[in-house]
Amino acid sequence: MSAVTTLLVVAGVVVALGLVLAAVHRRLGVRREPAGLAGFLRHFDPDEVAEEVVVAVYRQIERWEAPTPPRPEHDLARHYGLLPGEVRQAVIRVARECGREPGDADAVRSVGDWVRQVSAWPRVARAAD
Repeated sequence: MSAVTTLLVVAGVVVALGLVLAAVHRRLGVRREPAGLAGFLRHFDPDEVAEEVVVAVYRQIERWEAPTPPRPEHDLARHYGLLPGEVRQAVIRVARECGREPGDADAVRSVGDWVRQVSAWPRVARAAD
């Protein structure tokens, strides 16, 4: 095989590899979720949870300066390093911010649990002005 033929074969392989990598990159780009609050909101069914609760939980996690954007499956103890008492305090704080009557927060383990639990608690009746 001549040097020119070898060079053409190597160039063909490089071009083919580039095309494959470009296709993989495009496919990954299509699957990528929107970042930020909009992406977080997409994880929850608006018929099952209150949007203000989703936003309040997201904002609370932002205040902790978490290393990654919050996801429903994130375990509050493992991912954010919270102790059980800290989880309860955060859940109750968000419930009050959202005008909810806090209940038992001991079953909250993940970000998704947190959103669903606070959304399920009844709204606090406000006194008439």
